Amino acid sequence: MKIFSLVCLIIYIAINSLTTNPLGDKFILATGILFLIMNICYLYKYRRNQLICFEFLFAIAFFLCSFLTPYIYSLLDNYQGRTFVATDYNTFRVYCIAFIGYCAYMFGLCCIKDGNQNRPGTIWYQYFFNNATCKYSNILCFIFVVLFYLTGGSRLITLYSDVASDLNQRYGAWGEYMTYAMYAYTLSIVINFSKIGPYTASLISFFKNLPFFFYINSLLLVVPLLISGLRSNALQLLIPLIMMYGITIKRISSIKVIALILAGYIFMVFIGLIRSGDTGGDLGQDSLFLTFVYDFVSANGANSFLIDYTDKYGIAGGSNMILQTLSIIPFFQSIILSFVSKDNFAPKSSKFFTESFMDSTQGGLGTALIGDIYYSFGIVGVIILMFLIGLLVNKLSRAHNSPYAIALLIMFSGNALFAPRVEYCYILRSLSYTIIFLYIILSVSHNRSASNECSLRN
Repeated sequence: MKIFSLVCLIIYIAINSLTTNPLGDKFILATGILFLIMNICYLYKYRRNQLICFEFLFAIAFFLCSFLTPYIYSLLDNYQGRTFVATDYNTFRVYCIAFIGYCAYMFGLCCIKDGNQNRPGTIWYQYFFNNATCKYSNILCFIFVVLFYLTGGSRLITLYSDVASDLNQRYGAWGEYMTYAMYAYTLSIVINFSKIGPYTASLISFFKNLPFFFYINSLLLVVPLLISGLRSNALQLLIPLIMMYGITIKRISSIKVIALILAGYIFMVFIGLIRSGDTGGDLGQDSLFLTFVYDFVSANGANSFLIDYTDKYGIAGGSNMILQTLSIIPFFQSIILSFVSKDNFAPKSSKFFTESFMDSTQGGLGTALIGDIYYSFGIVGVIILMFLIGLLVNKLSRAHNSPYAIALLIMFSGNALFAPRVEYCYILRSLSYTIIFLYIILSVSHNRSASNECSLRN
């Protein structure tokens, strides 16, 4: 896999230097086939017993966010397709740059072999979380959930039906507390499942042993997210639940994983169609295919627009990422902005992309991971930063005795379907807060032991 991804990377870098598409329409097909082969080989070798993982989910989302243009553009009306640069050369550029990034990511995944991996195809780790750690993780989550509701979180239910105010007014202060609550809830999943799972004889006894606070937090956070229509946020919590179940309670077979993904995808599409009260969906009489991939249309448009813009006017040089990087450290961004104006920095890619086509106070078009990196640093940035994502997942999967590693891996996996649609630094912020929250919990609970082993159970 390492050699295969490296060879593909070198070939596509060479193709990217050309001013014309050497293969025409065959280039689109060839790239799709290579993408498929690369993922099948990797998943069989490294994740065949743990198909619910970051790599599989990220591969699905990456394809839908980066490679859909040839299949959807002809189905879009003028308004829906306004963000695309409708040229064959732009499609060639997007495909080439996106696949270069993915090859670099795959090379990072495979570049270091796990010398301690005696269970090929599985994710396993060993660390003992004591009772105090479980209690404090649930309390921390509950505190953020309470703050979320005290600052107006109940308006989450009407987020998409309230069109009288702009987006900032609809979110208010509760949006930040909702994010913190989601980080804390994901941590509580890791800690509670790890503590209870190895000693659970059946699924019924497992549910009986979960703390009461965990159920309260689930009821107050996960359920409202699903009802509100914030599907990406809900998935960031549901995926860790399913993944930790597979690691600590019972292995989920590959067939069941595929069935879960298909059923979950259909369910999420259905929520999207009715979240504004329009049972006819967002697209009316448009094709069923477009209905099912519509959430990813904007990301493909972002790649098209940002890559074309950068080719014409040059990169932002990372200036757009500075403020986002500062937000990784709590309050640091606010401190810097008290001395420096935002106008001194290039706009982040999601803001720039949105405001090129609409008023950002009424919502956003989002962005795309590859387009964001290319807009920031060009092709060199795409190679390096995508390689670092793969390398990070590789290292987290191999650190079998670290509570931080499994917590970060689960948090990362929860963001897998969301990651190809956001800025690069958005994911880093979630990882930094996971480290901070877990450090606080472990310090308060005096959790230092490392003895329990958690792996896939039959």
